This record gives sequence, structure tokens and C-alpha cells, in this order.
Amino acid sequence: MRPQGMSSLFDQLSPNPFQQFDAWYSEAETAKISHPYTAYLATASLDGEPSVRTVFWRGQNAKGYLFFTNYRSQKSVEMISNPHASLLFHWPQLERQIRITGLVEKATESESDEYWNTRPRESQLNSAASPQSSALQSREQLEKLVADLDSQYKGQPVPRPSNWGGFCLIPKQFEFWQAHPYRLHDRVRYAASGSASKGWLKELLAP
Repeated sequence: MRPQGMSSLFDQLSPNPFQQFDAWYSEAETAKISHPYTAYLATASLDGEPSVRTVFWRGQNAKGYLFFTNYRSQKSVEMISNPHASLLFHWPQLERQIRITGLVEKATESESDEYWNTRPRESQLNSAASPQSSALQSREQLEKLVADLDSQYKGQPVPRPSNWGGFCLIPKQFEFWQAHPYRLHDRVRYAASGSASKGWLKELLAP
């Protein structure tokens, strides 16, 4: 159990969940956690069938959290038809996780271009050539698609395909979780108040 007099997580966290995310993410980097930017993305089809996979968080804009993918992939098709999603960051070494739930929208063309231009050429080729989530006849088929595209743009920049770009998850709710012995964990939820002037409702949840 928590020692007597030790303040709860609720007392320690910022009233602003974006600032608190930044603080915890910085601590994950300081702890040299491998790939701290890896998150689990949960989506659902229009009929409510869920799916989850890992994505790389790649920064944020004024609205929310950015990640990038093929717009023809399963996750993209689901987010375009049913724009509700959740991101989960889990850092076992710190015994922490952050869950962010909200609405998703496509990133701007400039945001997608900016990130595309930071990627290694090999990653650009693989992303542009892959018919993500489509069935393949063989591994060799995929490798040929990449080789053909490499040859097509030999000595030139690889342009970002129109079917590849970013999404922004606009948070409606955050949950910060910190483990404690014997499952007496701390959970703190932030819910959007619906008014920019009122900010976020912060509350402690039972573990």
C-alpha cells in the first residue's frame, strides 16, 4: 500500500492533460525506454467490429496527436467511416500508461509532406510501394514493387503518394495510470468540458 502521507497521483498531475503527457513522455525518454513513441491504436468499423495495432506517434499540432499511414489501410478505412479512436501508450519500465480517446481527422497536406520528407528513402519507397492491408501472392511480389519504384525514381526524391498521409486524434478524454503494489493503482481521468474557457474536468478513478 502507499505509505501514509504520500500524495496521490491526482495531486501531482498538471490540470492540463497535454502538458502532463509531455512531462511523462519526457520522463520515458530520460529513462531510455525503447521506442517510447510506440502506441496502440484502437479503431472500429461502422458495425462496431474493433481492431487494434501499433503505430508511431509523430508529434502534435494545435488540435491533437499525429500519426501517419496508408489511407487505404484497414485502420484508415475504419477511421474515415467511423472517426472515433483511442491511442494507448504503455511504458512497463515506468509502470505507466496513458490512454487518449477522441475523434480523428486527416492531417493537412503540409503536415503529411513535412513528415514524409523527414523519412529515410527506404521507408518512403516501402510505404509508397506497399498496397497496405491487401492480400499478396508472395513476398517476392512486394519486393518487386519496391524495386520497380526505386528504379522509377532513381536519383530523384520519392514523392509522397496521395494515398499516404497523417491523421490527427483530437482528444476528448485522457487517462493517466500509475501502478502501485497489490493493484492499488492510481487512475486519473481528464474529460473535455465542452468549453475552452472551462478547460478539462480532472477526476480520480477507482483502480
